[in-house]
Amino acid sequence: MEGFKEQLSRTAKEIKGLGPFRMVEETVNGFQHSLPLIQNLKSDSLRERHWLKLMELTGKTFDMNPRTFTLGSLFELNLDQFEDDIMAICGGALKELNIESGINAIADTWRLQRFDVVKYFKGPQERGLILKATDEITQTLEDQMMNLSSMMSSRFVAPFLEQTKKWEGLMSTISEVIDVWMKVQAKWQYLEAIFVGSEDIRLQLPEEAKRFDRIHTAFKKIMSETFKNPNVLDSCTADGRCAAREGLHYSPVHYSLLTTGYSRLTTHYSLLATRYPLLTTHYSLLTIHHSLLTRYTALEGLFAQLEACQKSLSDYLETKRTTFPRFYFLSDDELLQILGTSDPVAVQEHMLKLFDNTAALTFDRTASKVLGMVSSEKETFAFRTPQPTDGAVELWLGLVETEMITTLRRTQKESTFHYPKSDRVEWVKSNLGLMVNTGAQVWWTYEVGDVFGKVRNGVQMP
Repeated sequence: MEGFKEQLSRTAKEIKGLGPFRMVEETVNGFQHSLPLIQNLKSDSLRERHWLKLMELTGKTFDMNPRTFTLGSLFELNLDQFEDDIMAICGGALKELNIESGINAIADTWRLQRFDVVKYFKGPQERGLILKATDEITQTLEDQMMNLSSMMSSRFVAPFLEQTKKWEGLMSTISEVIDVWMKVQAKWQYLEAIFVGSEDIRLQLPEEAKRFDRIHTAFKKIMSETFKNPNVLDSCTADGRCAAREGLHYSPVHYSLLTTGYSRLTTHYSLLATRYPLLTTHYSLLTIHHSLLTRYTALEGLFAQLEACQKSLSDYLETKRTTFPRFYFLSDDELLQILGTSDPVAVQEHMLKLFDNTAALTFDRTASKVLGMVSSEKETFAFRTPQPTDGAVELWLGLVETEMITTLRRTQKESTFHYPKSDRVEWVKSNLGLMVNTGAQVWWTYEVGDVFGKVRNGVQMP
């Protein structure tokens, strides 16, 4: 091209002034300016909308069929007259391609993202399936939400605005579903150990036990389905698991224009005649396959039911604490350990919290009666009247508390009474430390008071 222009410049002056020469010169200059523009128009980023915009810009239409579209068609557009606008179109197309690629990357990520579903054990017993920690999934969600937010703030997002909004909706839905899912799982694990692992609690709370059985069945079904298909997007948008978000739909389709590497100038496949249009992306948000109207609602329903079970359980525990206030010293879990078994000996583990410095109760051979108490220092004392362990634990523990007070009061009186009549060493050895300390103080106070009384009455003291 440069050589041809040099030849034109050496043309005789009389020829340069002729009209045909000027026309040829203008054509050559226009062609030269058009070459970089044509090179830009070869970009893989150009889509049908860009070519339509080019037609609108130049005011000329052309056949968009790659089989008939020629280089001459481009020259007829006089591209050199619209250089700045064409560069803006190509630059915008490149920015839009970045957004396309970003959306495609998000689709690919969620095509591969999986939940880690593992067996849940309570001791050696397998009790079902649960989700492992979802921290990595949550981090991926946060990263991609930031990417989508960045896309939404771009002025080049217009062609993908609907897709971007819908992916934002899906990300938000996944986040909400996972959040409520983990809450449901945590409460299920807590209550499962109570209502499934304790027959006594089931007998005491029959209605709540039936309610939990229904929850238990529904949750195990969800986890079984998730184990079969652990894909995060599938699991969070499956029937009965996702949020009510009108207009958000998901369906897997396997071919996407988002990943095409062909432009109009480098392929014989028309973007108008492509077999897989842009609307059927790898994860089409316009194709209804799984409605996002039920699963979140179902999980929230399970959570509400679990909350109701837990509230009933808390009310039940509160009645036990009201009957036997020392139960306020125990946590719910500790109290449930006692209430969840018919074995009276189960209280032994918590005696130090229930009774100060009391390490254990003394039971008879069949644990049908409480015979006494043992301190942390291994001191023991026997009840005057053994207390039966029949009935509710809060009732017989109340009887134990009353008998403890009664026995200690009588024992203290007897110990104090025998103080002046017994050998001091033998008296100390034969009584509880508490009795010795209290009895000695009583008699010391009495004797000092007696001395002061005699002095006040004029009695001469030795």
